[in-house]
Amino acid sequence: MFNIIENHVKPTEDYIVMGQICIDKNFRKQGVFRGLYNKMKDELKQDYNCIITEVDKENQRSLNAHYTGGFKTLHTFYSNKQEWEILKYIKKREAFASRFFIYFKMKVNRLKQ
Repeated sequence: MFNIIENHVKPTEDYIVMGQICIDKNFRKQGVFRGLYNKMKDELKQDYNCIITEVDKENQRSLNAHYTGGFKTLHTFYSNKQEWEILKYIKKREAFASRFFIYFKMKVNRLKQ
């Protein structure tokens, strides 16, 4: 997995790889997952640009929780007959800069026409 990550992140990105989070059924849908990630994001924001984790592609509940929390698919791979998604959370300002760049590029292209 780490070789895959190295091939899909910029050399300038400081990231941390997060292990799997398991929330007991009795505590699901109560914000525990989001609270854990929010705390982690807050604590690590000075040292890391992004958080990377992997989720079994069949675990739709976990994938949805990660997507809702701002994670995006970085790469999909197979291991031991299972399909895995490597997910990446980018700080909001980086995501904004990315969207702004795309918007700006579209405007420039329209002006050139």
